[in-house]
Amino acid sequence: MSDQPQQPPGTPGPGWGTPGPGAPGSGTPGPGTPGTPGAPGPGTPGPGAGTPGGPAWGTPPPPPPPPPQPKSRFGRGCLVGCLISALVVVIVVVVVVLVVVNRDDNTDHPPAEDVSITSCAVDATTGFPQARLRIVNHSSKSSTYLIGVEFVNAAGTRISESAATTAALAPNQTAEATAGSLDRASGAITCRLTTVQRFAS
Repeated sequence: MSDQPQQPPGTPGPGWGTPGPGAPGSGTPGPGTPGTPGAPGPGTPGPGAGTPGGPAWGTPPPPPPPPPQPKSRFGRGCLVGCLISALVVVIVVVVVVLVVVNRDDNTDHPPAEDVSITSCAVDATTGFPQARLRIVNHSSKSSTYLIGVEFVNAAGTRISESAATTAALAPNQTAEATAGSLDRASGAITCRLTTVQRFAS
């Protein structure tokens, strides 16, 4: 039996030495548990950071201006056409008023008695029918005459019509006029007065 004092179990005795230097172990590292990725730190996104679904971070740029529309000429053309139509209507109204006001309805010397046909024939050179007229102003006022003439062939069919006018014919003054058509005719023709209007001028 030894005389060495007994040490409590589990406690190294005073003779417990420091481990000597040893060769590193050559064992295989055991499997480890992967670490959890760290959360991104707080910060302001840079200029290049994009907003999901948008062109860039922040307020989107304003939309581009619409392309210039071609100028339409419809409005201008319509305006010109309306002005021309209005001018024509005014002229027609003025003429009608002048005719109504200045028309000579002298029953003692009706206008038809002032005009007579002196010749009626087809021009040998052109083939156009012509009627020569003689106008005598039997009224007491200076007058303007508007005369209508028709040309009829031997079968009684009207070939064409024409008109003649003379202006400012003094009372009892005589004038001559010619009514001609540009429709060619041949053979014998007849010239007839269709209308005679006399206006004080």
